[in-house]
Amino acid sequence: MAATNSGVIFFTLDPYKERSLSAEQIADQINATLYNAVPEGTFYAFEPPSIPGLGVASGVTFMLQDRGGEGISYLAAETDKFMEAARSLPEIASISTQFDANVPQRKLVINEPLALQEGVEPAALRSLLSTMLGGTYVGNFNRFGKLYQTYIQAEAEYRRTESDLAGYFVVNSRGESVPIAPFVQLKDTVGVEYITQFNLFDAISVNATPAAGVSSDSAMKALETLAAEQLPEDVTLAWSGVSFQEATASGGGVTYLLAVVFVFLALAALYNSWSLPISVLLGVPLALFGALLFVWLAHFVNPIYIDNIFMKVSLVMLIGLSAKSAILVVEYADRKFYDEGLALGEASLAAAKLRLRPILMTAIAFIVGIMPLVFASGAFSVARNVMGVALVGGMLNIKPVMHVDNEGHLTKVGTVRGR
Repeated sequence: MAATNSGVIFFTLDPYKERSLSAEQIADQINATLYNAVPEGTFYAFEPPSIPGLGVASGVTFMLQDRGGEGISYLAAETDKFMEAARSLPEIASISTQFDANVPQRKLVINEPLALQEGVEPAALRSLLSTMLGGTYVGNFNRFGKLYQTYIQAEAEYRRTESDLAGYFVVNSRGESVPIAPFVQLKDTVGVEYITQFNLFDAISVNATPAAGVSSDSAMKALETLAAEQLPEDVTLAWSGVSFQEATASGGGVTYLLAVVFVFLALAALYNSWSLPISVLLGVPLALFGALLFVWLAHFVNPIYIDNIFMKVSLVMLIGLSAKSAILVVEYADRKFYDEGLALGEASLAAAKLRLRPILMTAIAFIVGIMPLVFASGAFSVARNVMGVALVGGMLNIKPVMHVDNEGHLTKVGTVRGR
C-alpha cells in the first residue's frame, strides 16, 4: 500500500463448485463482520476490477477534483460531505475512499540558527537526512550480465527511532564531523500521506458499490445527479478506471441506430429497393420490446437481471435475427407480388402460409439452443443468464403479425409491405 498506516490482504477463493457463496456475497459478509468487530479502524473488502489494470476495485470509481485550487483540506471536507449524502442514495450500497488526511507522521524540524552557528549549512543537513532516511540514487553497475542501480540509505534498524539520529554526522565548514542530533527535533503530527492529481488537479479517489439489482449505469447517473446538487462549482466529479470507459464508450442508442442502419443498407443492396427493407425491419421494435419486457419481469424474480452490457449485446443480435426471420416472409411476398402478379394482400397471405413453418422452426430451434444460457450456473453465469433471457424474449416476439379466422385459416399478415 502507498500509506504507512494501511495494508492489503489478497484472498484466493475456492473453486466456484466448492463454495455456496459468490465473491460479491463473501465480500459483503467480510465487510459486515469487520465493521462490527474492529470499530477502531476502517476496513472494506472488494472484488478486483472487471478489466484488469483499470482501477484497483470493482464497482463505480471516480475522482473529486479541486478545480478552484482551494487546497486538499477543503477538498477532503467536500468529499466527506458528498460521501455522506451518497450513502443515503438507494442506488448505492457502499462508498469509500483510501484518502486519509490524518495519517500519523513524524516531522523533522531543523534548528537553522544553531546549525549555522556551528558551521553547518541547513542544505547539507537536509541532503543528509534525505539520503539516510529516504535513499539517494548514485549510479549503476554491471554484474552477472545485468545492470543494477545503486542507492545510499541507512539500514532499517538505524532509522526507526529518534535516538538513531545520534548516529548521523555531517561535515561543517571547518572540516569537522559533527553529529546532527542537536540540530534536529522530531515531532509527532498528522497529515496527508500522498496527494493524487487527476487531469492536472488535486483529486481524491472514491469507490462506490451499486446496490443489489442496480446497474452501474444507474448508479453513475445517481452519483452525477447528486454531484450536481451537492458539490460546489469548484469541485467536480470525473469518472476513472472502468467507469471512465463505460461513460465514454457506452452509447446504447447510437449502437442500436448503427445496427439498424447497417441492416437496412444491406437489405437495400440485396433487394435493390429502399422501401422493402422497411417491411423487414418492422419486426425489430417487437423483438426489442420482448427482450426488455422479459428482462424487466425477470428482475422481480432475481435482481441480477438488469440493463447491462450483456443485454445491449443481445439487443444488437436481435436486430439481425428479427430481420432474418422477416426476410423469410417478405422475400416470398415480393416475388409473388412482382413476378406472379398477385395482389398485395394475396401475395402476403401466400408467403405467410408458405413460410410460417420455417419461421417457427427456426425460432424454436434458436430458443432451445440458448436455453443453456438461461439456466447457466456457476462462475460468470450472470452474463449468460441476462443474454439468454433477453434473446428468448426477443425471439418470442419476432413472428409476423398474423390473423387466423374461426376455421383456422390465415387471413391477414401485418408485417409485409410493398415497395
